[in-house]
Amino acid sequence: MSFLEIQFPTDISFNSVGGPGFSTEVVSFSGGTESRNQNWSRPIEKWNVAYGVKAEADVKTLLEFFMVCQGKAHGFRFKNYADFGVFTPPGSPIGIGTGTLATFQLSKRYTFGGQNYDRKISKPVPGSDTMFWDGGNPQQVWSIDYTTGIITFDPPPGFGKVVSAVFQFDVPMRFDTDELPVTLSTYKALSTAVPLVELKL
Repeated sequence: MSFLEIQFPTDISFNSVGGPGFSTEVVSFSGGTESRNQNWSRPIEKWNVAYGVKAEADVKTLLEFFMVCQGKAHGFRFKNYADFGVFTPPGSPIGIGTGTLATFQLSKRYTFGGQNYDRKISKPVPGSDTMFWDGGNPQQVWSIDYTTGIITFDPPPGFGKVVSAVFQFDVPMRFDTDELPVTLSTYKALSTAVPLVELKL
């Protein structure tokens, strides 16, 4: 799969419409009960970026980006302004130290009502204020792979220490169309859709 480490134009993504979604099959029984089968354990974000096209310059920018990505062919980074980081120290937990384990996958934890959900993060933002903690203490990170979200520590975090992070991230996306039906004469009408869909990396 081809992925371009470039970010979708943020002026357009700011006004776009979309968000995460799951896939669940629901079977209803005659007694009123139901059975639910969860097809996806991870959400997939979908966006319509046509709503973010507000000016003639946006049309030209979108066209150039679309051509570089060659429609559905190449993935890219997308900033979801409603959910693009963890900003409060000590941040989101990403693992528990063993004393020998040096690598961790970056993730974001969502918490509500005592329930947690951990989302894999594969595209941290290069140059963002990324900080890591080893049991509540600032920890020196050896390397960050900004293309995969893999964090490597040297030395490894101590046994039982909660490893957490403050970071910003993008969502890996692609165009969900090979056509771009946007013209300079109709862009304000928002009469068309330019869909994006999240990639599972």
